[in-house]
Amino acid sequence: MAEPNEPPAESGRGAGPGVRLLAREWRAEPLGVPAAGRDAGGTVLCLTADERPALATAFAPARLVVLRQGVDFTDVPTAVTAVRTVLRAGAVDGVLDLCALAEESDDERDAGPWQARLAILQQVLAARPAGGVRILQVTSGLYDPLDTVGSRPRAAGARLAGFVRVLGAEYPWARSTVLDTDDPGDLPLLSAAWHDTAPYGEMRMRAGVRQRPCLVPAPAGQTRWRPDPEHVYLVTGGTRGLGALTARHLVDRGARRIAVLGLRPLPPRHEWAREDLPAATAEAVATVRELERRGARVMHHCGSLDDRPALAAFLAGVRTALGPVGGVVHCAGRSSAGPAAFVHKEPAGIREVLAPKGDGLDALLDLTEQDPLAFVLLFSSVSAAAPVLAAGMTDYAAANAYLDLVARHRPGVRAVNWPVWRDSGGATGRPDAAARIGLHALPDDAGLDVLDRVLDGPAASVLLPVQAVDSGFDPETALRIPHAPQPAPPVTPPAPDVTPTALSVTPTALPVTPSAPDVTPTARYAPHVTQPAPRLAQPAPVTAHPAPVTAHPTPVADLQAVTSASAPAPAGADAAQGAAGEAGSGSEVPPAWLVTVVAEVLGIPEPELEHDVTFGDLGVESVLLAELVTRIEARTGRPLEPAVLLDHPTLGRLGAHLSGAGVAPTTDPVAPPVPAESVAPPVPTDSVAPPVPVDSVVPAAPALPVPPPVSAGSVPPPVSAGPVSPPVSADTVPPPMPAVPAGPVAVGRRIAVIGMACRFPGAPDLDAYWRLLRTGGFAVTEVPPGRWDVDRLYRPEQQAGRSISKWGGFVDALEDFDPEFFGMGDREARDLDPAIRLTLEATAACLRDAGYRDEELRGSDVGVFMGARMSGYRRRIGLTAAAGGLGGDQNFIAARVAHQYDFRGPALVVDSACSSALVSVQTAVRSLQAGESRLAVAGGVEVLLDEEPYLEFSVARALSPRGRCASFAKDADGFVPGEGCGVLLLKPLDRALADGDRVHAVLEAVAVGNDGHTMGLTTPNPVAQAQVVRRALNGAGVSARDIGLLEAHGTGTMIGDPLELRALTEVFRESTDETGFCALGSVKSNLGHLLSAAGIAGLVKALLAVEHAEIPPTLFCDTPNPRFDFAGSPFVPATRLRAWTGARRFAGVSAFGLGGTNAHAVVSPAPAHRPRRTALPAPVFHRRRLWWDRRDADVPQAPRPAAGPLVAYRDADRATAPRPAAGPLVASTLNLTFRARDKADA
Repeated sequence: MAEPNEPPAESGRGAGPGVRLLAREWRAEPLGVPAAGRDAGGTVLCLTADERPALATAFAPARLVVLRQGVDFTDVPTAVTAVRTVLRAGAVDGVLDLCALAEESDDERDAGPWQARLAILQQVLAARPAGGVRILQVTSGLYDPLDTVGSRPRAAGARLAGFVRVLGAEYPWARSTVLDTDDPGDLPLLSAAWHDTAPYGEMRMRAGVRQRPCLVPAPAGQTRWRPDPEHVYLVTGGTRGLGALTARHLVDRGARRIAVLGLRPLPPRHEWAREDLPAATAEAVATVRELERRGARVMHHCGSLDDRPALAAFLAGVRTALGPVGGVVHCAGRSSAGPAAFVHKEPAGIREVLAPKGDGLDALLDLTEQDPLAFVLLFSSVSAAAPVLAAGMTDYAAANAYLDLVARHRPGVRAVNWPVWRDSGGATGRPDAAARIGLHALPDDAGLDVLDRVLDGPAASVLLPVQAVDSGFDPETALRIPHAPQPAPPVTPPAPDVTPTALSVTPTALPVTPSAPDVTPTARYAPHVTQPAPRLAQPAPVTAHPAPVTAHPTPVADLQAVTSASAPAPAGADAAQGAAGEAGSGSEVPPAWLVTVVAEVLGIPEPELEHDVTFGDLGVESVLLAELVTRIEARTGRPLEPAVLLDHPTLGRLGAHLSGAGVAPTTDPVAPPVPAESVAPPVPTDSVAPPVPVDSVVPAAPALPVPPPVSAGSVPPPVSAGPVSPPVSADTVPPPMPAVPAGPVAVGRRIAVIGMACRFPGAPDLDAYWRLLRTGGFAVTEVPPGRWDVDRLYRPEQQAGRSISKWGGFVDALEDFDPEFFGMGDREARDLDPAIRLTLEATAACLRDAGYRDEELRGSDVGVFMGARMSGYRRRIGLTAAAGGLGGDQNFIAARVAHQYDFRGPALVVDSACSSALVSVQTAVRSLQAGESRLAVAGGVEVLLDEEPYLEFSVARALSPRGRCASFAKDADGFVPGEGCGVLLLKPLDRALADGDRVHAVLEAVAVGNDGHTMGLTTPNPVAQAQVVRRALNGAGVSARDIGLLEAHGTGTMIGDPLELRALTEVFRESTDETGFCALGSVKSNLGHLLSAAGIAGLVKALLAVEHAEIPPTLFCDTPNPRFDFAGSPFVPATRLRAWTGARRFAGVSAFGLGGTNAHAVVSPAPAHRPRRTALPAPVFHRRRLWWDRRDADVPQAPRPAAGPLVAYRDADRATAPRPAAGPLVASTLNLTFRARDKADA
C-alpha cells in the first residue's frame, strides 16, 4: 500500500513508492554550551562593510581586529595581503563576517566581493590556530523561504554561505556556521550565537529563538503533470548523461518540442554520420537523433550558460521556431577540479565550478521569466543536503547549495538533492560516497519516478530522495558536522602562503619574515581529504550571554608595527630531528621531516595527515609516488628504491622503516632534482646518432662485466626494504610460491618457434633486426613528415596541446603496399588499415621462414593471435569501405590473415595495452596445448599514425624529451614511442620434431597475471609482477639461476624500472644469492617502445639471442639507475655484445600493460635435431603507395587538449601513465559520488 502522501506508481515503473521525499525545515532549539576557554580572549577578525564600534564590547575580552571591505581590501590579492598582516601579529581564533548585512541581492554573483572574504578564510584556516577557529557569517533573510508569512528573502551572502556551512566537515577543529537573523543589531544574541557549540553549519534566529535545520517528510503534490505538446521544454546539460535521460523521459511523457543545451558544439548535420567523431560529440549527436526518432522537434545550443547574449539569442530563436518555453530542467553543472583541500582552491577554479549553477542559473531564470513556465526543476546534489559529504569538494557543495537557495527564493522553482543514479550516472561503477551515510544509488527507473513526483508539484521546494533500502540513513546525522578536538600546533608557523598561483601580490606589500614563510602550493594540490567518521554528541540546551565589557577594536593598520615582535618563532630543525629519533623505535610515529615532505607533496596540512592511512587512500599513484621518492632522496641525500613505499605503505610504517635503516635528513635540505623534461633540451636533428652500420660487427666479449664495489666517496646504495621484502599484508598479498628446482617437463607442453618474421624500425626483416641488435644500432628518428605536423605541435617545454617529443621508432614506407601479392585490387588495399597490411606481410614472411608454402596450410586448424589496437586509419576512408570491413575494426587484424590463408583455427586480437603481443603468444600457446590449434600465428603490431599518442603521453610527462629510451640508466627520463610488427609460427615441440620442422628456439612457458588493486590504477605492483615471473619459471621447470638473459619491460622511467627490477630480484633471490650473473636488456633502447608490439620485439630479440648464443647490447646505460642496487643484485646491464656460453641458455622476457596485465615468457634453444624442412625464399613485395592522406577536416586547427587519463590502449608503463589532474581515481571514495550529475554538460 502506498504511503498516504505519495502518488501511486505508473505502470511500467514500480520503484517510486519505495522512495521517500524529505524536505528541510527549521526546528527551535536552545543554544549549545559555550566551548571551554572561549571566553579567555584571543583574536577575532571581523569583516564588515560599515562601522560597528559596539562589536568590541560584545566580544570582549577577545581582541577584535576589523577589516573593512572596500577599504582595507577590495579584491582577492588585497584581502590576502591584509589578512597576512593580521596573522603575522598573532593567531586568529575566529572570523566574524558581517559584510552580507550591508550588501544587496544584486551584489550576489560568481565574481562578487565575497571571493575576497573566501580568500581570507583560506588564509586563516591554513594557519591552523592551536586552539581551533570559530567562523560565523551573519546574513539576514538568506534562509527566509518565499512562502513564509512576513518573510523577506535576500540572496546577499549566498555564495559564501555555501562554503561556510560545510567548512567544519573538512576541518573538524573549525566551528563554522552561517547565522541568518531577523535582528542583526541584537549584539548579545550575536555573541551567544558566536559561542554556540551545536553541530550544525546553519542556524536561524527568529524573534530571539534559535532554530536549526531538520529533515521531515515532504507533502505530496495534488496534480498529475503532463507536458503541453505546444510548449518547449528546455534541458540544460541535455546532450549527455542524466540530462539526455531526462530529455528522453520528457518526450516519452508527451513533450514534442525540446531544446537541449550543452557545452560542446555539434558538427553540421551532414557530418553526423562520421565515425571519427569524438566520443562526447557522438553521444550528443545520438541523443538528438534519438529524441527526434521518438517524435520530438529538437533545437540545440552550445556554450556557457553565463554568456547572456548568446543564451538570449538562442531562446529568441527557440520561441520563434518552436514556441514559448513551458518548463526548464537544469541538469548542467561542473564538478570540482579534483578533490582538494579548501585552502588550496583557486578563485578561477571556484568560479568554473560555480558558473553553470550560479551566474548561469541566474541568467537562465532571468531570460525565461516572461515565459509561461509550468516548472523549473534544478538538479542539485546530496552534498548540499548532507554537509558531512562536502569535505574536499566544498566548491561543488557550495554550487549546489546555491541551487537550493534559489529554489527557496523563487516561485515555481524546485530542486532535488540527487544521490548517484546507479545506471546512467557518470559515477557508474565507482564507489558511492553517500553510502557511508546510508544513502544508496538510485536505479534509473526510481529516479525518473521521483522526477515525475516532483513535477507533480509537492509543496516543498527542495527535496531529498531516500529509498526504502536506505534503512541506515539518519536525517539527524546527515545534517550534523561533528567538532573534533583542537588541532595540534602547526609544525610550520602560522599563516602559510596559500595564495592561488594565478594571483599577483606585490612582494613588497607584505615583507616576508621567519614567522610567515612562503609555501605557495603548486598546481598539484591535495588530491584527497580524509576525515574520521563522524562522532556526534548532543548539544546541551544552554543559553549563553556574555557580560558586556568595554573594549575597542584594533584597526588593521595598527598591526603593522608589531608583525615581527608578536610572531612565534619557527620550529627548529633540531626539534624536528629529535622527534624523528623516537619515530623509528617501533612506535610508528613518523619523523617530523618525513611528515613535512609528504605533506608538501600531497598538499595536505601536516596535522591532518593520518599516519596509519595507506598512501593509496591519501591519493598517491604513480606520478605522486615518483615525486615522493624524489623529495625523500633530496632531503636525505640517498637514493631510495620506489618499492619501499609499496612495502611500507603508510606514513607511520615508512617512517619506522627509514629510521630503522638509519636514514635521516641531511643538515641542509637538498634541492630536489628538476624533472629531466624541464631541463633536457631536445636533441637537435643533426645530433641524433644514426643507426650503426649493420656490417660493423662488435667483437664478442668473453664475460659479463661486474660493477665495481661502491667506494667511500661514491653514492651510497639505495635505501631498500631488505633483500626480499615481506608482503604488505598476509590478507591481501599471497606469499611467495616456493622455487621449483630445474627438471624435465612434459615435452607436449613445450612449444617450438618454427618461423619468425618482423618489420621494425631500422629493420625491414629478421636478418636486419639481428644485425641491428648485435651492432648496438639505434633506429629512433624524427617523426616522418607524413605522420603529423612537428613544426606546429612540437615544443621542447611542457605545454598544453603540444608534444614534448618529436622522435620515434618508425618503419620505412608505411604508405606502400603490394596488393597483387595478396590478390587484392588497389581500392581494397588502399582502404586496408596499415596494421592489417603489416600483419599480412609479416605472416607471409613468417610462413616462408618456416618453409611452408601457402597452400600447405589452407583449411587447417591454424590459429591467429595478434596483440594490437587500431590506428585510426579507418577515419580516413569513409563509411562505405568501413562497412565492408575493408578499413577494418580491430578484429580484422587477425581475421584478414585467417581469410587470406583459409586458416580454420581461432582468430583473435588481444588488447592488454603494452603487454598485448606477449599475452597473444600466451593465448596461442594455450590453444596449441589444448589441441584447439595445430599451428598458431602469434605476434603483435603497432602503428603510430598521428600525433594523438604523443599529446597524451606528453600530458603524462612520460616521453623522453631527448628522444632516448635509457632503460635502467641514471638519466632515464621517459620513453620514445615506436611502431612495427612481429610474427611467430608456433607448433608443439614434439610434433615439430616429429614433422622435421626447422626450430629456431623453444617457448618453455608463458605466464600472465594482473596487478589487481594497487596504490593507484597506474601504479605497478611488484608483488604481482614477481608472481607472474615465478609462475613462468615454475611452468618452465627451471630455476632463476638458469636465466642468463632477462629482456625486461624496461621503458626507461624513474619509477617503473626500479620496481620491475625489485620484483625480478625478489624471485631470483628465492633460488640463489649470486650476483651479476644475469644480463639485463631492453630492446626499447634500440627501437623505442612499440606499445602493443613491444612484447613481440623483446621476445624475438630473446629468441634470436638463444638461437645465436649471443647477448646484444642495451644502449644508454653506462651509468645505471642508483635507485636500484645493481651491485648486490643478480643483474648487470648488458652494455656490449658478448658470447653466450654454456649448455643451458634460458632467457626471460617481460611485458607489462596499463590495467596491470603482466606477462613473462621463458625461452631456450632448440634441442639438437635434423630438420627435413628448410626455409623458403623470402617473399618479394613490389610495393607502391596506396594510402589515404589525412583530410583537412581531420587535421586539428589548433592544439587541443590530450585525451583523458585513462587511455588504456596507449600505456607506456604503468609508472608513467597519465595522472588525472583531478581525476576520481586518485580521490577518496568521499569525492566520487557527486561527479555523476555534472557529466550531463561535460
